[in-house]
Amino acid sequence: MAAVLGLLAASLVGASDLFGRRLVAASSPAVAGAMLHVFATIFLLGVAVTTGSQFSLLDFGWGGLSGIGLGIGMGGYYSGLGSSTSTVMAPTVAALSALLPFGYTAARGAAVGPIQILGVLTVVAGLILVTGGSASREHLRAGVPWGVLSGLGYFLGAIGFVEVADTGSWWPTVGQRAMAGLLLFCAAVVLRVSLRPPSGQLWNAVFAGVTTGLVSLLYLAALGIDATVGVVAVSAFPAFTVMIGRTFFGDQVKPWQAAGIALVIIGVAAVSTG
Repeated sequence: MAAVLGLLAASLVGASDLFGRRLVAASSPAVAGAMLHVFATIFLLGVAVTTGSQFSLLDFGWGGLSGIGLGIGMGGYYSGLGSSTSTVMAPTVAALSALLPFGYTAARGAAVGPIQILGVLTVVAGLILVTGGSASREHLRAGVPWGVLSGLGYFLGAIGFVEVADTGSWWPTVGQRAMAGLLLFCAAVVLRVSLRPPSGQLWNAVFAGVTTGLVSLLYLAALGIDATVGVVAVSAFPAFTVMIGRTFFGDQVKPWQAAGIALVIIGVAAVSTG
């Protein structure tokens, strides 16, 4: 079940891209991200209140730490795209997003067998195929440091959720998205970009926020069942973003990318059954 919920969360990352890419095109990444997280926070606050989740400052704080990691991850990724290419950034971030959280859950005492380790390596190989391509040496030098920073940020985000996955509370998701939105808002202020919401994009922001909120809910639920399986399953999100890009935005999908998607699915299955 952890693998199913994790893959559902990963697929909803792709679904949020369906609306988020339109929002980014009409504004800036920082403003679009801040808007998205405002609606995600409102949605998650409603879930936490209506389900009767018990508020804990500690749980909320761990969620906030996860949000800081999420903000660093997004900021590092977009900064890297400004000086490098997605063919450098995406494989670096995807690999670290799978390997580091998996290692952390194993270090916390989760049982890890050889089949699961092989499955993780298969997921990483598949993600590199999905997101990879040719890159110049200049792009590698410019992009890899940002990719490592982004991957470490997402790793921090995973730690925040792993530590509260067994509490049964949804308040960590509220803290995560609220903090991520605050960081992106501050980034927009520092970068001196216009904070005016783009006209005609309200519903894209709402739908992107709700789907992003669902990602947090499913991710936390998956970690609560099996953290080791959950972190690997969610790391498969680049495969879904590629499929959304191909279906709705005309992005080109090459044969090795299709093979990479298949490897991701096989790897997640190996981790969940190992």
